[in-house]
Amino acid sequence: LGIGFPTTARPTMALKLNDPVTVELSGSTLQGVVAHLGKVQFSPDAEYVGVKLTGSSVGLGRNDGSVQGVRYFDCASGNGVFVKRTAVTPRTLTRLEELRLKRELGSGSGSGSGS
Repeated sequence: LGIGFPTTARPTMALKLNDPVTVELSGSTLQGVVAHLGKVQFSPDAEYVGVKLTGSSVGLGRNDGSVQGVRYFDCASGNGVFVKRTAVTPRTLTRLEELRLKRELGSGSGSGSGS
C-alpha cells in the first residue's frame, strides 16, 4: 500500500559537523559522524558529506578523510567515506550509544577540528 514515507527521496535534514548519521553505501548500512560538509575538489558540481565511521563500521570505509591528495578531515585509513547528502540519514542515539560514541571519538587519533 502506498502510505507512509518514501524510503528513497526523503527530504534532506540539516546536518552539522559531528552529527551521528547512517550512510547507505553500495548496499551496506554504515554508521558514523559527519566530519565534512560541502564542496569537494574531486566532484566540484556536487555537495558531499564526509563521514568518519564509528562502532561496527570502523574499517569499512574507503579513505582516511582525504581524496586525491586533498585532506577534508582526519581519521585512520579505511575509516572515512564521502557520499552525496541523499545517502546520509541523521541518527538518533540512545543515552548509552551517545556515551559510547563520545568515548570512541575522544580516544580516537586525530580529531577533525580546525578544517
